[in-house]
Amino acid sequence: MMTAHDIIEEIQDQLREAPNNAELWFQLGQGYLVEGELDGSLICFDYAIQLTDPVNATQLAAKATTLYYIHKQAMTSEVSLLLEQALQLEPHNEAALSLIANDHFLSFRFQEAIDAWVLLLDSNDPNLDRVQIINSINQAKELL
Repeated sequence: MMTAHDIIEEIQDQLREAPNNAELWFQLGQGYLVEGELDGSLICFDYAIQLTDPVNATQLAAKATTLYYIHKQAMTSEVSLLLEQALQLEPHNEAALSLIANDHFLSFRFQEAIDAWVLLLDSNDPNLDRVQIINSINQAKELL
């Protein structure tokens, strides 16, 4: 079974062959994010965004997530702007709404967290982990 490090190396090899492949840059950024290599992740997401026209909501949300963690889980103006742009492109973007909900929850804004999670549930995305989201909503309701 391949480790995250193995996958990152494989993507890097592919990028040597196709350095302008936005999807590979995005995948590499995700790999770095999973490994906690935030600076590398941010660089990769920036490349993916620069190489994509038009940019997509998932790319913007991924960059926002990386910046959020670089700034020690702070919702900076840049993070907020990226999330706003992502949601303008895709109103039910899972990554953007999840980050918003989790930030509200961690900041004790439980009703706002619930509202963001409900928006996620409203998306009717079949790949959504509905059980986890409902559990999060119920946990927030207990803390109201």
